Amino acid sequence: MAPLTSYLGSMAKFAFGSALGRVLVIPLFFAAAYFLVALFIYYRGTYDPPATPDLQFEEITTPLSAYTIFTEQPEVRSGLLVIDGAHNNDFSQNEIVSLLSSLANRGITVDIMGEPSLFGGFQRVDASERFAMLESKLRQAGSLIVIAPGEPYSKAERGLVRRFVEKGGRLLLIGDPTRSQQINTLSEEFGLSFQPGFLYNQVENDLNHRNIFVRDFFPDPVTEGLVEVVFYTAGAIRSAGPALAYTDGNTFSTIVEGVEPFYPLAKANQDNVLAVGDLTFMVPPQNAILDNNRLIANIAEFLASSGRGFELSDFPYFFDGAADIVLGRPSLLELGAGMRRTLSEFQIDAEVRNSESPGKDLIFLGLYDDAVQVERYLSFAGIQVGETVRTPFTPDLDPQGGAIISLQVQDGRHILIVLADSLANLTDVADQLDSGRFRDVIVSDSFGILVFPDAG
Repeated sequence: MAPLTSYLGSMAKFAFGSALGRVLVIPLFFAAAYFLVALFIYYRGTYDPPATPDLQFEEITTPLSAYTIFTEQPEVRSGLLVIDGAHNNDFSQNEIVSLLSSLANRGITVDIMGEPSLFGGFQRVDASERFAMLESKLRQAGSLIVIAPGEPYSKAERGLVRRFVEKGGRLLLIGDPTRSQQINTLSEEFGLSFQPGFLYNQVENDLNHRNIFVRDFFPDPVTEGLVEVVFYTAGAIRSAGPALAYTDGNTFSTIVEGVEPFYPLAKANQDNVLAVGDLTFMVPPQNAILDNNRLIANIAEFLASSGRGFELSDFPYFFDGAADIVLGRPSLLELGAGMRRTLSEFQIDAEVRNSESPGKDLIFLGLYDDAVQVERYLSFAGIQVGETVRTPFTPDLDPQGGAIISLQVQDGRHILIVLADSLANLTDVADQLDSGRFRDVIVSDSFGILVFPDAG
């Protein structure tokens, strides 16, 4: 009986082992089949490495990274420059400190629009609030800088900037191909397009293939005195206007195939619009490499040399820090004091005087009967005040129940004349100038007319 039991036990172990073997063989079979299929599909039996540049040892140059000392004594001016931070712009103030310093050397005041974020960049601003902010800032600015905006410019905002440029305001557009940006939503308004991808040079560079040297420049005040600059993360710019700098034949784009000159610095058709395809060249300590500081100084000079013209709607920012307030009659003294307080809120030093000072900006407040005192200015603007009010902008007007506002620029002076038929209406005009409501009655860039409902 014992031998039979032993035999049956051996047979059971053999059967169990065979079954286990079959269970293990099946997965191994499918694994081998999968491997063979993948082998024939994905492996071609050859390896094609990417092309390697055929460089001779003597063709490879060592990084320069030469720090230079740059000093300047620029002309000191006055003016306001606005930097856009309301479009979720991807930059910090520390990155542009070298440019800010160069602007300060020229006496330019800088106003950064928007609030910095704790996590870098700037806090998000609601679209309607952003438009009102931009409109207000551009009324007083001579120049505008836009750096890597994260949110697009609306059609209305593009119109504001275009109008600003048409008045002679300077615009600087700075892109960075490594940052998320919507800069083309504004730049294309001026025929400029920042291209995606960055430029690189594997033959000659400053420590890294995307730190490119630029040595070829077209004559322009922005490129004056430049021999060699280094851009550390530059993108190409396409422009309907003139290019200012171009790369050599060893510089390529990560996006554009083929060999062509790339332009990291360009202007639009309008000479007062400048585009730069790199922000990093001005970030310390890279600003001190080669001629980078000279380029930064040239850009600051470009911005500080704004010839922006002002219109009546820009009141009171066209006054250059000081103005005389002259009254048509002594009974307007209180009104003149109120105008002085209004201007002081905008840091404009205004004084009520009996007569104007030569060469100084002027505000004249009076009734229509006082128009004879400023007749030479009215005639210059084509305005006649008598039984009717004649202007180049409107049909003849009845003086009763109305008022006019006229802005003129003569020999660099801004002359604002406000006339009304009565003290009450003149006071109303002064209130509208204070509140900004006067912009609703402007009929031209330099003239506004008010008609009061209770006339007569």
